[in-house]
Amino acid sequence: MFFLLILLVRSTVGDDEKTCVKFEGTKAFQCLHTLHDISKNAGSIDFYKKEDSDKMNMMCEGFTVCAEYLKCKAEIKVVYYIDKIVSFCAATGFLSTDFKECNHKLYVQNSTCVQEWEPLPDPVEDPVEMAAIQKEACKNILGKESCVEKEIIENCNVELAVNFRKHFLALHRIIGACENL
Repeated sequence: MFFLLILLVRSTVGDDEKTCVKFEGTKAFQCLHTLHDISKNAGSIDFYKKEDSDKMNMMCEGFTVCAEYLKCKAEIKVVYYIDKIVSFCAATGFLSTDFKECNHKLYVQNSTCVQEWEPLPDPVEDPVEMAAIQKEACKNILGKESCVEKEIIENCNVELAVNFRKHFLALHRIIGACENL
């Protein structure tokens, strides 16, 4: 996949200097390498481990700077993929920085709502059972009757609740956990 991205970028970036800034060589390779690293590590990041989130945020910061260059004159599928990675980066940045203090407050409060909330349930072997479990998780994506969102408002503030909702739903769309979000 990494080499496919190199070919796509090589054939689409820098063709028209009037509308696109020429982007090739070392800079293009570094950007593609960062994209590859983010994609490779996205599924294993623990947002609440400082070293994991710091590493991902550093990669994302570098990628966000060069993402627009990669999108220039790229095919729609490539642009879509890059936009998904940029959204993922925004969500991980929010959860590991802006939301960190609020998350700690929710953790200390240890409410039933937060304890019972399971937005990404552990997989089970039976695909029919897993589909039912995932459907229920998606129905209660912000807790039963949106209790997690309500607790964020009560313990932190409305702005954090709005941003949490936005980034959390974006993450679920990116990983394909829930349809129609």
